[in-house]
Amino acid sequence: MKKVKYLAMLLAAGMFAACSDNLEDAGAGNAGGIDSQGETGYVKVAINLPTASSGVSRANDNFDDGEDYEYHVNDIILALFHGADESSATCQQAFVISDAVFADDNTTNVTTKSTDIVREIKKPASGNVYALVIANNSGYFQTANSSTTEVIGGQQLQVLQIKTSDTGDWTTFKGKLEDLYSQTNVITADMNKIASTTGNGNFLMMNAPIANESSPTSATPSSTFKVSTLVPVTIHTTEIDAQSAASNEIYIERAVAKVAVKVKKTDGQADNTIKIDAGNQYYPNATVLFEGWKLNTTNKKTYLIRKVTKATSETGIEDWNEWKTYWNTGESANRFFGTTKSDNLPYRVYWGIDPNYTSVGNSLADNFNTYSNSSSLSFNNMGDTNFEYCAENTTNAQNMYKDELTGILIKAKFTPAGGNADSDFYMFANSSAIYTEEQFETVILGNLGLTDAYTVTITTPTESGMTITSLDEFKKIISVTSNTDSQSATISDEAWTTLWEKVLGQNVKYYAGGVTYYYVNSAYVKHFGTTDIPESASLDEKTYLGHTGVLRNNWYELEIQSVSGPGEPDIPNIPHEPINKGHSYLNVAINVLSWAKRTQGVDL
Repeated sequence: MKKVKYLAMLLAAGMFAACSDNLEDAGAGNAGGIDSQGETGYVKVAINLPTASSGVSRANDNFDDGEDYEYHVNDIILALFHGADESSATCQQAFVISDAVFADDNTTNVTTKSTDIVREIKKPASGNVYALVIANNSGYFQTANSSTTEVIGGQQLQVLQIKTSDTGDWTTFKGKLEDLYSQTNVITADMNKIASTTGNGNFLMMNAPIANESSPTSATPSSTFKVSTLVPVTIHTTEIDAQSAASNEIYIERAVAKVAVKVKKTDGQADNTIKIDAGNQYYPNATVLFEGWKLNTTNKKTYLIRKVTKATSETGIEDWNEWKTYWNTGESANRFFGTTKSDNLPYRVYWGIDPNYTSVGNSLADNFNTYSNSSSLSFNNMGDTNFEYCAENTTNAQNMYKDELTGILIKAKFTPAGGNADSDFYMFANSSAIYTEEQFETVILGNLGLTDAYTVTITTPTESGMTITSLDEFKKIISVTSNTDSQSATISDEAWTTLWEKVLGQNVKYYAGGVTYYYVNSAYVKHFGTTDIPESASLDEKTYLGHTGVLRNNWYELEIQSVSGPGEPDIPNIPHEPINKGHSYLNVAINVLSWAKRTQGVDL
C-alpha cells in the first residue's frame, strides 16, 4: 500500500484517521482543567494521522495506509464543548483551522502529525473544555458568528452550525455529544459527499472513540476503564504558556467503511480464476472466472460521528459499558477494544451503534440499498486495489438478519469440466447435474412421455439468466412440436405436473452464457467473524455481538479461496432469516485493514 509521507508537503491541511487516544482522566487535573480565571485562555492541540502498524497478530490491531485521496483534508473545524464532564458538556464555540501543517512523525501507527495549533478561546467560568475536530465537513458543518458581540482572537466569537440535508437550514448547535446521535442529526449516507475520491479526495472525519486502557483480559474489567470521544484540553493563561506546554493530541477517523474483493491466486490458473477441486462430488475440475463484485444491502443512514454510548432515553441497546464485560472463553483480550500501544498511542474501539441498530421490520427499503435482478448494476473489478465505500451497518446479535446485513454480490462465469466457456446451461432442483440446452430438451421430452417424433424448443424471454418457480412460467418458455407437420403436441395437465413436480422439483435455473451470482452466508462482511468469535458461539450479545457488520474506518478485504459449485443464474433475493442459517458455495477470508484492516476468506 502507498505510504502517506507525502502529506508533510500539504500546507494548510489537516489529516486524521481511525484511531483512538490514550488519555487518562477526562476531567481531572490538567486534562481539561482551567489554569486561572479570566475571559479568555489558550489551548494547544495537535492532530495525528494513524496509518500502518508494525507486525501485530491480533486481527483488531492490523492496520494499513490506504490511498492518498483518503487522507486529503480540505477544511478543519475545531469545536469546543464546556461542562463538568464529557456527557454533560455542551458545544459553545468553534474555529476554522487553516494553518495546520503535517510532518513525518516516524512512529509506529502514526505517519504524519500536525504542527502544534495554538488558539485563543473563550474560557468558561467553571468546568472543563473538550475538543471535537471535524475534517472535510462535506456540507454538514460550518462556523458562524455568535449571537453575542464577544471578540476572541481578533474576531467575533464563532459557534458551530449543522445542516443534515441539502434542503435543510443551518442551525446553531449548542447541544451535547449525545445530541449528535439524535434522529434529527442522522444523515443520508451519500458517498459522493462523505467519501469522495474525485480530485484530491474528500472523506468526512471526526473524533474517534478511544479507550483509556488496553482491552480487558477477563469479563471483569478494571474499575477505571472508560471510553471517550471528546478530547479534554488544557486551558492556559497566556499564549506563551500554551506554546511551551505539551499539546493535547486529537485522533479522528473516517465516517465510512471500505471494501475490496480479490481472488486467491492459484498456480496454473488465469487471474481471477479458480478451478474446482478434482475431488468435488458434483463439479470436479469445473472453472469459475470472477468478473466483478458489488456491495449489497448498504445502509442509507449514518451518524456524522461514531456512536458508542447509548442515549439516556434509549433501552434495549448495549454500549461500551456492556461491551467491556463481554468475554468468550479462549480469548486473550476483549474483542471490542485494542491492545496495541506504544509511544503513548491510542487504544482503539472496534464496534459502534448505527441509526438502525435494531431490526427495521418492514422498512427495509427506507433503510438499505438492496439490488434485485431488475437492477442496473456496474460491478467493481476484482483485486485489492479496487474499492467501494459504504456507511457503517451494525446490529445487535439478536437482529443479525441476512436482509439487513451488508454483503458482497459476486458475478462470475461457470464452465463445467469439458464444457465450452460462455455457454448456456440449465439446472433443476432435484438434480445437481448441469445440462446443456440440448440435454435439457431431451430430459423434458422423455419425461413428457413423447418420442423422437417430437421436438422440444426452449425460448427464454431475456438475454440474462433466470430462475423459474412456477409451472405456468415454465410452460411459457417450452414449445413441443411434431417433426412431421410442426403442429404443437397435445400434452395432458397430468404429464406437465409430473414433469414439473416429480422431475424438476418445481425449480428450473437458466444460466445465460454461464453467468452466475454468488450472495451467500460467507459473502456477508464479517467484522470480528470467527477470528474473535468461536464457531460454536450462540447468538447472544456477549458471545456473538460484532460477528457480522461493517464499521466506519475499517477496511474489509475479502479473498475468494475456493468454489464448490455454481451460484444463482440471477441476482438472488435475500431471505429474512438469521445469518447462521443456510449453505454456502463460497469460501471467503476477510481481512479488516489506519484503516483497521480485516481479511475474510471465502469458499464458494
